[in-house]
This record gives sequence, structure tokens and C-alpha cells, in this order.
Amino acid sequence: MNIIEYVKKYGGRTFGEAPLTEVDSLILSELSYLNYRGLVPGHGFGTALGELKGASKEMSEDAVHPREGRLLLEAACGSVRFSSLRVGYFREVNDDRLPERFAAVSFLFEDGSIYVAFRGTDVTIAAWHEDFDLLFLNAIPSQREAKKYLSDVMRAEEGAFFVGGHSKGGNLAVYAAATVSAKMQARILTVFDHDGPGFGEAFFESPGYLAIKERVLKTVPHDSLVGMLLMHTDRYRVVKSRKKLLGQHNPFAWEVDETGDFRTLAALSPISRRAEAALRGWIMGMDLKSRKLFVTALFKVIGATGAQKVADLSKRRLRNYLAILKAYRALPERERLLVKRGGGVFLRIWLRVVRSTAKGAAPKGSRT
Repeated sequence: MNIIEYVKKYGGRTFGEAPLTEVDSLILSELSYLNYRGLVPGHGFGTALGELKGASKEMSEDAVHPREGRLLLEAACGSVRFSSLRVGYFREVNDDRLPERFAAVSFLFEDGSIYVAFRGTDVTIAAWHEDFDLLFLNAIPSQREAKKYLSDVMRAEEGAFFVGGHSKGGNLAVYAAATVSAKMQARILTVFDHDGPGFGEAFFESPGYLAIKERVLKTVPHDSLVGMLLMHTDRYRVVKSRKKLLGQHNPFAWEVDETGDFRTLAALSPISRRAEAALRGWIMGMDLKSRKLFVTALFKVIGATGAQKVADLSKRRLRNYLAILKAYRALPERERLLVKRGGGVFLRIWLRVVRSTAKGAAPKGSRT
């Protein structure tokens, strides 16, 4: 079953009867992709989640997975387990003129504990630009915003906290938990990182991270690429997915077993390990200045299309291709070479993906 089917099957149990699990965390992380603007307060807790069912279509229109997001919300609203959660502290930064996309929302449990959910990468070019900035910045704007958000909610509310997110949201959850004050860290029970990209090596040696690292639970699909980017913890669970390769980042394809836990595998797939090695070798082969030049040049080329969303790149393909080619040729030689080398790495990874698909590779070592 997937997470929507999990809610329908196990939604009759309250959190008092069955404590929060990693599957529940992924569900709350996915609910953060919905648009709560005008529906829940930016400070404090407002309506119960179940009262939002009538707005499910409107809330999910701009989600990364609109249909699945709507179905998940409707299932959650109709369940005993999730419907009584109170929703609040919705905050977002979505100015397309800025290399920052941020959103977070919090859920209040009946026992007074709170789950802070950070939204992952959305469908905009600006969001992907900020993700690539992780290659050379110690902290991207969304990470600083995540720390501020978590600090603000913890100052305003008492009790214990869970922090989590999927994709970039997982990265933000770990960063925020590692950088708030020691007094606030003591109130954090668990940090859930669902296939989030990693950090620079120095982050894992920081006192803040070392203080919470044993409370970080990371889950990745068996063909994970996003979750293996940059440096990452070696402590993670590998989840079986219904999709293959790049499609496995989609959390609605992650499998849940009959006990209500993730269906797990013994290890990452060979394609994931090879892609990780190729990406890490490429990244480590550049100094910070070169990484910044690469990212700036890459998005200068992409920006020449005028696309605002990733999906826009697949429209008017010939015109976009010609715009990209013209912008690429106009780059200074060093930047052009960096983009070419980066493209070569991704091309090699893609060819491995194609070969693996052609051979009908399937995950091995499944366990439940």
C-alpha cells in the first residue's frame, strides 16, 4: 500500500493509541506542500485539519503532485488519526524574483506536542536554483528561514517537538534542528529527513548537529539520487518504491507493509551508489568559486527560456532549445566549460539509468 492507502486502513487509530511513526511523518511532510494561505493563521493554531476537506482541490492545485496531494488530504480529513490535528503557523516565501522558495506549517497533537513540517522543492525554477546553491553556500536562504521559523514556533509554544520534511524539506528540518539553541534542541524528540539532500562536510562536525544526530531518522528510496547528494549521514533506512530510478523520489510510490511500517530493503541499488560516486567526484573536483560559477552559468542558460516552472521547459521545445543554445554559446569560456562538464556527468548518469532500465533491473534483498 502507499501512504494514502495507509491513512484509509489505519486512520481509525488515534496518536494516543499508536504513536507517531516515520510513515505518519512522511504524510505530514507531504501535507506541507499544500496551500494553506488564508485558511490557517501565520501565528498560533487555527482550524482542525478535518475542516479543510472542502478546500482540498484549491489547496492542491500548485502542489508537486496535485492529484495525490488532494487524495491524501481528503483521506486525512476523513480519518480519526489526522482530522483532529490543529493546523497553524503557516509561513511562505515565494517571490519569483528571489532565489528562495520556503514554506512551513505546524500540526498540534492532542497531547500538546507539535510537528513542524517543512515543504520540499516545488515546481518552480527559482526553487531548483536555490537547491543548486547548496553546492557552494554554507547556508541557503531557506535554511536560515527554517531556523527562524522553528525558533519562532518553539518560543511561542510549549511542549515537545517533532521536525520533518521531504526532499529539500528534510534538509531544512535537519538544518533547523541543528542550529536552534541548545535549550530548544532539548525539546526536539525526533527529526525526520525523507530523501533530503545532504550538506557540506563541516556541517556534520558542528556541535549543533552532533547534539541532535542520534535523533535524526533518514529514509531514502532504493534508487535514491536526491537523498545521496552532497555529504550525508550513513544512518538511513532504504524504502522500497513502486516506481523506478528518478521516479522514486515521489513519496506516493513508497511502499508501506501490512504492519503500517515502510517496506524496506537491505541496501541502496547499484545505480544509486554509482550515481552518488559520480556526483560526489564531480562536486569535490571543483572549488567553491567554480561551483558558484557553474550554478550561476547554468541558471543563466535556463533563464534564457523565460521559463518560470520546470514544466515550462518541456513546452515549445524547439524555441527553448535555441534559447538555451544561444545563451550557452554566449557564456565566457570558463563558465561554458563548467556547464559542459556538469552536463557530461549527468549524461553519464542518465546513460546508466537507461541501461539499467533496458536490462529490467529490479531491487534485490527486500525485507519487511
